[in-house]
Amino acid sequence: MEAQNKNYVGSGKQVKDLDIVEVSICMDDAEQFIHEYKGKRYLTVQVAKRQEPSQFGKTHTVYHWKPEPKIDVSAAAYNELVANPATRAVLDERIAANKAKRKAKK
Repeated sequence: MEAQNKNYVGSGKQVKDLDIVEVSICMDDAEQFIHEYKGKRYLTVQVAKRQEPSQFGKTHTVYHWKPEPKIDVSAAAYNELVANPATRAVLDERIAANKAKRKAKK
């Protein structure tokens, strides 16, 4: 997950001797990430353990993360994009970044 895609909306703390994390979410920060599904409002967040507890003893962080949408491009559209030097540079940059991510994961 790329850090720049994370929108921090809260924090949490491990409950002593239990497998539970109590979290607090700042609704002012989270409101923009609420979505509707079948007439109900939802907030989807990720909870991750911090490498070290914060100065306030918080052991977890809460954030909203949404991946960039994947674009399905036909061969003809791809060839048109590649022919344009400006879009070709962007495509080459993204391909290199994805290769670097995959290499780093190995």
